[in-house]
Amino acid sequence: MGADALPMNHFVECGLGNPWPLSTEHEYADGVERRIAGAAWPHAFSHLYLRCWVGYAVLVLNRHGLHAQAKRRWAFKLLLGVAGHTDDAALDARWSTP
Repeated sequence: MGADALPMNHFVECGLGNPWPLSTEHEYADGVERRIAGAAWPHAFSHLYLRCWVGYAVLVLNRHGLHAQAKRRWAFKLLLGVAGHTDDAALDARWSTP
């Protein structure tokens, strides 16, 4: 990883509720999120998770246990995901490939 590359959260999710059945989401350090269709695997694997979002409530089951969270918008999602980290330079290179 270069000196100017920052590790960022990287999620590959499969299931119902996202724009695509298999997608990759990247969370930048400033809170901006970017999602693309398909799987772009993270460089460093962190953990698997199961996310169930019904209405304004989200339940997440991962290696840290079961967590509940309230959301401001209503949605239905049922997702199995892989969480990890990728540096921004590597991510930009992979996402700009046609």
